[in-house]
Amino acid sequence: MSDFLDEAKFLNEAINLQNQQLQLATNQFKFMEAGIAMARQQAEVVKQDSLNNSIKQARGETVKFLSGFDYTKENALQELAEFTNGIDPNVIGDRNVQTALATARQQVMVHYQERKDRERIQDDNLNTTVNLYAKAYPEMASSLINMRSQVLSGETTHEQAIQQMNIASTGVAIKKVMGLLSSIGTKDGLQESLAQSLGIRTDKTITTNDLFVAATGRGQDDFQKRSVEEQSNLASKLNAFAFNAESQYNNVIESFKATRERQPTTQSIDDKIKAEKVKLMFEKQRRYDDLEQAIKTIPDKGRTHGEGERRVTAKGEFKDRKYSDLVAEQTSLMRDIEKLKADVKGEEGKPDIKDKDLLNEGQGSPATR
Repeated sequence: MSDFLDEAKFLNEAINLQNQQLQLATNQFKFMEAGIAMARQQAEVVKQDSLNNSIKQARGETVKFLSGFDYTKENALQELAEFTNGIDPNVIGDRNVQTALATARQQVMVHYQERKDRERIQDDNLNTTVNLYAKAYPEMASSLINMRSQVLSGETTHEQAIQQMNIASTGVAIKKVMGLLSSIGTKDGLQESLAQSLGIRTDKTITTNDLFVAATGRGQDDFQKRSVEEQSNLASKLNAFAFNAESQYNNVIESFKATRERQPTTQSIDDKIKAEKVKLMFEKQRRYDDLEQAIKTIPDKGRTHGEGERRVTAKGEFKDRKYSDLVAEQTSLMRDIEKLKADVKGEEGKPDIKDKDLLNEGQGSPATR
């Protein structure tokens, strides 16, 4: 009995020991599980840190790469963010982070090149506009150069500068055409001829809007509403219109001169008539003087009318002519000369002929009395 109890006690202790060992094993297993979980967690942290470091390093290299051009750090990050926004390091894995960022960096460079190309085209357009207007309108040169300087300094954009240049050039073009219309004047229909040659309506006073319509088919208000590109096209039409106006101005003037040379004007006709009258007046004056000399050959006592009237005895044209006949012809000539003299005088009563000495022929004669 005693041996049985001892054996039972031994078995019980063995069982308790096994239970303790089992509990210890269980605890060890749980500890191992916790250790494994902790190890996994630590591995995940290490992995995340590695990913973050990789991304940070790649982004830093990319920003440095872009900043080497003319990107600021802020601009580079902003540009890069557009392409890296969808990158999730937990999804793509460590090995793909560098590849994804390299691809994004390449896309950024494509955008950078596109931007530089756009800026180069804008610079070309700006320089072309400046050179075009400066050549066409030298008076605009200083303001054009100032506008370009504002673009280079960042004070204004290419688009704003070109818009200002277009507006300024249209103002100069319109002023130029208006000046031509004004200088040619309305006399002899010259202004109307010039306006018609340019397609400008002439049924009313010509306005700035009329010039816009004739040059572009659009009114002045419509021009202000157009885009910069459309305004550039309209400005080109206005500039061409101004140069054509200058050409047409010269054509109208030359045509008028040619017509005037072929067809005498009223003034030239009047001058010709006046010259004929002067010539006739001097012819009558000479006739009067000849009669005066003939009369002097007749003795005083014979210069009576009626019976016993003496005649010219000297040889020549007036031989045997009566004294009364000579006086009567002189009287008629005197009336003609006085009338002709009045006709050839100017508005202020002065003789309208160049050689005034001609009027002084025969002192004491009717022409100078």
